Amino acid sequence: MKGKTIGVTSKGGLAENLLNMMLEDNGIKADTIAREAVGNAPGAFALIEQGRIDAYIASMGTVVALRAAKQPIHAWNTDRYAPIPGQVYVASNETIEKDAATVEAFLGAVNDSMNAFYAATDMTPILESFRAFKMRGLDDLKTAEIALRAEMDLFAAEGKDNLLRNVPARWQKALDLMAKVGLIQGGDASQYYTNAFIDKVKKG
Repeated sequence: MKGKTIGVTSKGGLAENLLNMMLEDNGIKADTIAREAVGNAPGAFALIEQGRIDAYIASMGTVVALRAAKQPIHAWNTDRYAPIPGQVYVASNETIEKDAATVEAFLGAVNDSMNAFYAATDMTPILESFRAFKMRGLDDLKTAEIALRAEMDLFAAEGKDNLLRNVPARWQKALDLMAKVGLIQGGDASQYYTNAFIDKVKKG
């Protein structure tokens, strides 16, 4: 990335923070790399073709869409350089203390959905059910299935046994990297997460 211009979803957002963490952890000063806000759509690839940027950080859905359109892209997982938690569920301490049953019920429903994903050989009924939520990207169910299965690979990056579980090493790495770029103070990452609820769900 030295001497390149990297596209991020938005200035100061998650993608830019992730870019800074990858750079700093690999001996490159983040402020020496130019970046542009380009969003997260497949259309941003045109900026690479125009030479306005050299690469950009995008979601798996965008990567799948570009590959389906047979665009000449090269994509790699940022976990290669910054293995940190992906999607996380956040609750206040007050909710956890006063309404633990709701948190457990929510995670139970998510766990059931995850199990259904991995048990399905035909994803069409699952994808069709998404239409009730007016989700985008369902016009082409074949591409939507490829995108969903790609996301499922990311969900199980630490093995299916760790689905929905917080992986201590990833949390600590994230905290250390965020401290390295000045986003947060360092320390013990275990204060920020708990597996108590998902462990109860899986045992139940």
